[in-house]
Amino acid sequence: MGDKLKFLYPLGYFTVKEAATSLLFVATGTGIAPIKSMIVHLLRSGSRRPMTLYWGLRSEIDLYYQEEFTSLAKEYPFFKYFVTLSRPTDAWNGLKGRVTSLLPGLIQTVENLDAYLCGNGEMIKEVRTLLIEKGMPRKSVHYEKFY
Repeated sequence: MGDKLKFLYPLGYFTVKEAATSLLFVATGTGIAPIKSMIVHLLRSGSRRPMTLYWGLRSEIDLYYQEEFTSLAKEYPFFKYFVTLSRPTDAWNGLKGRVTSLLPGLIQTVENLDAYLCGNGEMIKEVRTLLIEKGMPRKSVHYEKFY
């Protein structure tokens, strides 16, 4: 009791911009933390912007938030989420592979879309390049590198 605790509060400007666009969220690993906060805030505050989340993890042991995302997707039909594992066991029935390998075939258009990326720097670089090559304006790609 009475111990002093030092901490660092959240810093930065990685927040969702107000707009009428659809939203693409891409996260790897613990990069899901700010993305989850954005999604929950938007949904709970009444936003009806179409939202899609792609979350890349290594294996089943890394899975968390699954019940919460499943519940949100049921409650809000304009929110969709997908998890892909890069090193799944044979028992895994979901998407397999790195999120960066799957996105080129999944993103058909970048029209009227804003993207929020969080996770490792290589994923951000690859996804940002993909989106810009598909015609997304640079100002519509927002990101935060976690590692």
